[in-house]
Amino acid sequence: MVDTIEAQEPAFKDIVDGLKKMFKQIPGCVDTLEDFMSVEQQDVHLLENAFCCIKMIFEVFPAKISSLRQSILKSALLYKNASEQFTNVQGFIPYMKTVWSKINTLLKVNGNRDNLKKYSELVQEQFDTNTVEEGKRLIYNMLAEERREQDSQWMLLIQEYKDSWLSDCAIEKVGKKIKGLNNTNLRNNEIECRKIFEEIWKEVEDDKIQFNRQIVLQSEELKRHIQVTFNNAVSEFSSTVRQGSKQKEKEKFKRDFWTSIKKPSTLEEHISINIEQIQNIIEINSHFNFFTVKKNVNKRKIAEEIENKLKQTINRITYDLKQKLSLHIEYGQATKWLETLCNCLFEFTQPLTNIEFKSDLDFFEKYLRSQIYKTLRDNTIEWENQQKEKLDNLKKRLSSSFQKILTDFSNESLSKEVVGYILTEFRKQLKVKEKSIDQKLQIYLKKGWEDTYTAADHAFSKSFGALNINAIREYLEDPTEYMSNLFNNDYKMYSEILIEYVLREIEEYYIITKDSLSKGISEWNELFDPKRSYDQLPLSNFFIYLSAHSTPFEYNSLRIFMQREFNVNMKETVPEYDLSDILKDSNSLLGSITIEKPVDFCDILRKSLIESLTNMQTTWNNTERFIVKERMRVHLETKNILLSSWNQLGCLERCPFCSSKCELPDDGHTQHQVKKHLLPAFSGFRNKDTGYPALIVCTEDDAQNKNWGYLKESVHLPFTQFLSKYHPSWLPFPRSEPSDEHVVKMRAIWWKLKDELCEKYSMIDNTDPTWGSRYGSLIPE
Repeated sequence: MVDTIEAQEPAFKDIVDGLKKMFKQIPGCVDTLEDFMSVEQQDVHLLENAFCCIKMIFEVFPAKISSLRQSILKSALLYKNASEQFTNVQGFIPYMKTVWSKINTLLKVNGNRDNLKKYSELVQEQFDTNTVEEGKRLIYNMLAEERREQDSQWMLLIQEYKDSWLSDCAIEKVGKKIKGLNNTNLRNNEIECRKIFEEIWKEVEDDKIQFNRQIVLQSEELKRHIQVTFNNAVSEFSSTVRQGSKQKEKEKFKRDFWTSIKKPSTLEEHISINIEQIQNIIEINSHFNFFTVKKNVNKRKIAEEIENKLKQTINRITYDLKQKLSLHIEYGQATKWLETLCNCLFEFTQPLTNIEFKSDLDFFEKYLRSQIYKTLRDNTIEWENQQKEKLDNLKKRLSSSFQKILTDFSNESLSKEVVGYILTEFRKQLKVKEKSIDQKLQIYLKKGWEDTYTAADHAFSKSFGALNINAIREYLEDPTEYMSNLFNNDYKMYSEILIEYVLREIEEYYIITKDSLSKGISEWNELFDPKRSYDQLPLSNFFIYLSAHSTPFEYNSLRIFMQREFNVNMKETVPEYDLSDILKDSNSLLGSITIEKPVDFCDILRKSLIESLTNMQTTWNNTERFIVKERMRVHLETKNILLSSWNQLGCLERCPFCSSKCELPDDGHTQHQVKKHLLPAFSGFRNKDTGYPALIVCTEDDAQNKNWGYLKESVHLPFTQFLSKYHPSWLPFPRSEPSDEHVVKMRAIWWKLKDELCEKYSMIDNTDPTWGSRYGSLIPE
């Protein structure tokens, strides 16, 4: 492992050089990077100082920072700490956590302070206090989103290293032994080779035991981990309740939710949720005094909806854990889960369902806790089985290679081994390409369904906005289902596009890899005299040449070495090849072997590689392409079942007057927005005394000039005061005139649908007859 870390020094120095070049572009920026990049300071402070420098230029070079941050993070994970020699996992994992903690702290503290300071300077005395505060909140949210993206990136890195660490160590151990033995004569001594290999593998098995102790939580440990983490999360959850927030209803519900959870709570493995339980803890609320809604309220149906939505929400959480094969709960995850659970339940207290939970919600949290435990327990078993299978297969492969390499020194034998490891790594990269569909999907969802528009906005434009009566009927029958259907249709079309895009990427990877290997091997071959023998020419030099684009520092060092030792003149321009991903294992295992006749070796290797890749490409075109396509299609379908109605539906808050859904993303905003409010009668709202449909859009003067209040309240308040007291997050509220184009559309739609809606909701139609002549012709028959 130490050799691998030391091998990363040039890569880290390349990043440092890149930073220094950027600093020189900034007036007044002192180039002090060299001071803290010294060998004596190879610890966490190196990362901290480097990140501080990045922070200074964040606003000047924002596009470059994300890439540099990723590079620094990756190099940090492989860079040697003065106090920790990464010969085992005990040093490796704590260092990773320490580095991330430093970076995350710097982001949080410096990012918030500097951005808010600049924001305050720009908006000072230009906007009202509410607008300024909302701006501050949005800055906090954007920084939080950046941290979430980094958290996700961090988790992917942990997953990558967690899954590959043991295999990498095993290959390096065998490679080191080959380096120490390749000058000895073990030809035809298979028994001795097997004996030596078994001694090596005993060390690998010891590493495995130690590794699993650090990574895997056994049954009782896992139970304690779940219990302690959730109890801590329950305590932390209380801090997410914002005192003085405009979202008084939501914050009150969060307080009630937190209060109802028993503290401390135990883990109950076999807890379940049933409809009867839910039905017993809910009651239906009454609505406003101006109009009411008559519906056949069925508590059991609502309980079924709650159970279904609750299980969907928790399934999304557990699905994510299964996909990542998580073995324990990461910091902050449980608190986010509790908030997600709380938001799921809060949705049912909104006007369209308008129910109230009348007793403790503790069993919901216990159910979530039990599902997390079961998922992590199953993940642990699956991960251990995967590791065992991978290690058993690796042992067979390495044992065979170890014997062949030390007993057969022919170019044919060596090239066959190199080809085998290159093709194995090539197949792994094909799997990486296939799995990249998840990341591409997340980018699409964020840009298309969170940043660009939300489902509410999109649904309105496709139905009411387009005066599409059939679409409006679907919308009114079940707005959430209509929005979900729009999303599902869009998702299905994009899935097909995405699958074809990934398939093309894989096909291009075949072509690029084959061409790069062919050209790179030929160029390397041309450097040498076919009649000459080259002593002390390790195979690792060949691998460095083929990986030159990703390791330019090593390439330049190799160029100087080759000229000095062998009078071989490599070109100064770094080749464009970047085959390091498929050469890593070959280099670790076989890099120390010397090649006396590089021309002969390369001729055999090139022919064998191109032939093997061509055969793989033929198999891909004939069968594999269709198998991978179907696998991705099934994966995306499964993903959609869990994604549907998630972030894509945006904020779930509804207008307290007409039940129109907030059209903003679910980004934690404190002021809700609906540009196009609907007629309350569309949802069955009517005058509680006369039964007449409510035909005033809540943005009209007629609605806003009335007094409002709940049926259980004796005092009714003017429109704005009512909102200020009960729903301040809906202020300021928009106003419209009767001649407003939107109001005209609403009246035209009502005229078209009034008969069926009055029948459906048992309303008495008293629509102004003049609406027929004024608005009826706007929608064709």
